[in-house]
Amino acid sequence: MIVHRGLPSTLSAGGVKVTVRTGAALWVWLSSRMAEVDEKRATDILAQGIGKLAREGREIPLYALSSDEAKAVFKALVWFMRGGEVESQPLSKPAKERLLDYEKDFDAIYAAFLHSYDVDLMEEPNGKPLVQTMHWWRFMALVNNLPAGSTLVDYYMHYRGVDVSKLPRKTEADKKYVRQVIEIKKQVALDGKRAVKTAPKEPAFAKRARELRKGKENVARNDVHDKDQA
Repeated sequence: MIVHRGLPSTLSAGGVKVTVRTGAALWVWLSSRMAEVDEKRATDILAQGIGKLAREGREIPLYALSSDEAKAVFKALVWFMRGGEVESQPLSKPAKERLLDYEKDFDAIYAAFLHSYDVDLMEEPNGKPLVQTMHWWRFMALVNNLPAGSTLVDYYMHYRGVDVSKLPRKTEADKKYVRQVIEIKKQVALDGKRAVKTAPKEPAFAKRARELRKGKENVARNDVHDKDQA
């Protein structure tokens, strides 16, 4: 995805140049909303991903687009939201159970990044949390390639993907396991109320995780100091 297309910030759509807001935090929020609305409402949501529009080198407002231009622009925005994938199904009708919602699962994503990549999405290297400045496609690539070993991959996504109808039911142990899986699937399902109602903010445990990290760094520095003094 990234290698072949780079990290785009502008799109060409029906003669209109679209400058896109590329920050991951915004698209985390937008993609979650897009999974919950009809296509008419979807255009209003996607419009928030537009930085500016230009035709023949001159900036134009959204309302100045013709019907065909608007369709092309929003098709391009869907393409961007999906990481460069061509739309294969209506936005409001997922073909199967979703395994991941970037917003609802943000706490688990945060923890997985910290554990797997040593990347703190709430760090502010440029005055803003990294999740706000990281390109959306980079964020998706990292999420989609998380290794096993995180709660996100091994619990949430795993159990959402289990097809209960294919589990064996021959023994009492089998039946007990099926009941347990059904209960877990209810707990991790994405069709309930949103766990996060606004754009991602620092998870409750993030401060504690940062304190633990700093504590380890201080211990390491003290060890080096003690060795130097010895």
